[in-house]
Amino acid sequence: NADYDVSGVVVGAFEADAPRLPKTDAMKTGDVVIGLLSSGLHANGFSLVRTTVESANMEYLQQAPFDPTKSLGEALLVPTKIYAPILKKLVAAGLIKAASPVTKGGIIGAFPSILPEHLAAKLSTDAWELPGIFRWLGVAGCLPCSELANTFNCGIGMVLVVDAGDVEAVLALLEDTHEEHAQIGVLVERAQSHAQTLLEGAESQWLMLPQLGASLPFPRVLSSMHDDAHNSKQQVVVLVGASCEGLYGLAQAAGPSASYELAGVITTD
Repeated sequence: NADYDVSGVVVGAFEADAPRLPKTDAMKTGDVVIGLLSSGLHANGFSLVRTTVESANMEYLQQAPFDPTKSLGEALLVPTKIYAPILKKLVAAGLIKAASPVTKGGIIGAFPSILPEHLAAKLSTDAWELPGIFRWLGVAGCLPCSELANTFNCGIGMVLVVDAGDVEAVLALLEDTHEEHAQIGVLVERAQSHAQTLLEGAESQWLMLPQLGASLPFPRVLSSMHDDAHNSKQQVVVLVGASCEGLYGLAQAAGPSASYELAGVITTD
């Protein structure tokens, strides 16, 4: 058997009087969420990655479909980015209330361990671009955006919670240290029984190809392409203007009894 599992562990220590995070008592609505960009998969979600690669009939030595400069294997194994240097500076300056790496549970799972029960993180997916590796996984694996967000970091490797009054200082420090980042959301009051991570706009933003103004096929349509009951339906790509007038009605009409399925949208805006 040529398969191996490799695991490791890192143990840290800090002085008893050193500042501790998260500062949950200091958190409030309006606090800002800043994301530090990831370098790739960051060693998470590989069970799903392997399944997707197999279902796509890809080999790891083949050129990566989303990066012509690397093989698929090289692109999947880009080393995890280490954020310790910038975090030490931010903590020493007293500029952050919390920091959480985006690991198991994806970007959705990064917040429950650092937020008080009465607050939630509302994230705007138009604040950063979903990297090509995650777009490819979503399409090749027929994954809905919710599964992407619950499995992968989706381009954000570390999240910071910052007081609105400290955002300018934090952004200046990130710029000075050339740390790639995005202001991705805010803290809001958490409604009863609601999740602590609210992801807005993923279905539209993450399925778009920014360079072309075109969407990738909806995961439901991708799945139906493997279903003989749907193969007789005509796949339709719609060209719309900036107002998208009439698109909602068209989408609503594309039900089970329709002779077509809405496979994508191209905007002229």
